Amino acid sequence: MLISATTGQENFPEATSKFHVFFVPTRERMGKEVPLGMMAKGANPDVPVTISGAQYIPAMTNYPETLGKWTNARYDVPEGVVLKIFAHRKGRMVPTDTAAIYIQLRSGAALRRLSCDTLRHAKGARDAVHYEGRFDVLTLQQMAQLGISLNPQMMGLLDPRKQAAMFRETVLDRETAGRVSVRTRQVKNSEGKTVAVSRPTTARAVRL
Repeated sequence: MLISATTGQENFPEATSKFHVFFVPTRERMGKEVPLGMMAKGANPDVPVTISGAQYIPAMTNYPETLGKWTNARYDVPEGVVLKIFAHRKGRMVPTDTAAIYIQLRSGAALRRLSCDTLRHAKGARDAVHYEGRFDVLTLQQMAQLGISLNPQMMGLLDPRKQAAMFRETVLDRETAGRVSVRTRQVKNSEGKTVAVSRPTTARAVRL
């Protein structure tokens, strides 16, 4: 599946901002959590990722990359891969915030764009950076079903108030197929024993 993202950071004297995308291991796709750019370099051969059209942009126009840089690129990532979108801002003139969103790529999902404001410095190269693709935003329950465990610090970054302060979501095209989930319930079999029965269910796509 094709996605596009601008990742990197600004390291200005008075403030800093970061925007990164990470591959997240799950029960089906094992490995380590690594930046998407490292996946494109073969960090996990079991999850092939390719990169194209990469552009490297200094964070501040006409200044060296020691002040940071942005990488704008397209990636081809297998369907079903889980990614973590991470954003951070800190400085004297901007509110200090850090947040994360976990998403799963799905071809039938709505086409969405996640945007995050940069420091908006007068000489900054970007006012905002983006991630764009077809994906579902995962709930904690869905993440647990996928075998994703979070430490308390990361749990704090999923606070909806932090997410709202860092990210803007825009739906560019509607969902074409509902997400399949698995519901499990306890029943008694013919021998009177309680067993778990799982049944896949599909959420209906919303059509406006």
